Amino acid sequence: IRNVGSINGTIVINVDDINQNQLPTAYIPFLVASEVKISDLLFYPNPLTPGSNLKIAFNLTQPADLTFYLYNALGRLVWIYQTSVGTLGYQEVDWDGALSVGGNIGSGTYFLKLLAVDANGNRSTAVSKLAVF
Repeated sequence: IRNVGSINGTIVINVDDINQNQLPTAYIPFLVASEVKISDLLFYPNPLTPGSNLKIAFNLTQPADLTFYLYNALGRLVWIYQTSVGTLGYQEVDWDGALSVGGNIGSGTYFLKLLAVDANGNRSTAVSKLAVF
């Protein structure tokens, strides 16, 4: 769907059983977006132990090209990773802790910036903090 803008809404489901007893109402929030948006960016485990693998999880409203940037507390870029995601919804990326500058991640505070660019060139970013002990 193109050029429809962003629409937030809720689907309300009311159901009766075979004896006409009304069951609890279910509410399902939804979002229709014509542009890529990132939500719910998180890591696990967080804090991370050096030598462990990290899962980076997030939601996308559109398929997108992704770039992950990891910065140390001094603002130095220590890891960059690019990939494409052909689906929308919940996504996971595994990372083994190897840094682009060589070696593995050490103890400290890091900031992950995720940039998503959809097929129309629309961009979305999300930032989160990662602790390594």
